[in-house]
Amino acid sequence: MVAYTFDNLPGSEEDIDFSDLERKFAVPEQEETLENVVVVDNLPIIDQGKIEKLTGALQKNVFKNAGKFKANGVHMPLADEGKTKGYAFIEFETAQQAQAAVRLGNGFPLERSRRLQVNPFMDVERYTEVEDEYRAPPAEPFIDHGHLKSWLGDEFARDQFATHVGNN
Repeated sequence: MVAYTFDNLPGSEEDIDFSDLERKFAVPEQEETLENVVVVDNLPIIDQGKIEKLTGALQKNVFKNAGKFKANGVHMPLADEGKTKGYAFIEFETAQQAQAAVRLGNGFPLERSRRLQVNPFMDVERYTEVEDEYRAPPAEPFIDHGHLKSWLGDEFARDQFATHVGNN
């Protein structure tokens, strides 16, 4: 890098060479993916003060064999009155742990009347890309198969039977 003085200042910002600073403070490129995030639905609606307790219960009881949550990896959106909305986004350390969490947590009975629904976040993203306008599927042509009970007309009467009740 050229040492600048008042005598040799560049004419504009575009003329300044920042390549040495870019090399020195370069941040390695990270692939941004959400494959390690799951959406947990059908959680109880609770006050803000009980979020830590619910998070601990999810980690210990539901996802204990899946893996650890990332630090600050649990996000429960809050409604206007300060209570949770009944779902959470949980970020795991790896995508494999998230897949295990889906397997272990989906259908898990949190309470007697409450079963969790756990889906990968990438699936939710796929469902948001559904077209707004409904298109009806094409109608299949009608195929006439004859009489609906024609299969009962076996010539050897193998489709018929009789029962006898009582002494008569």
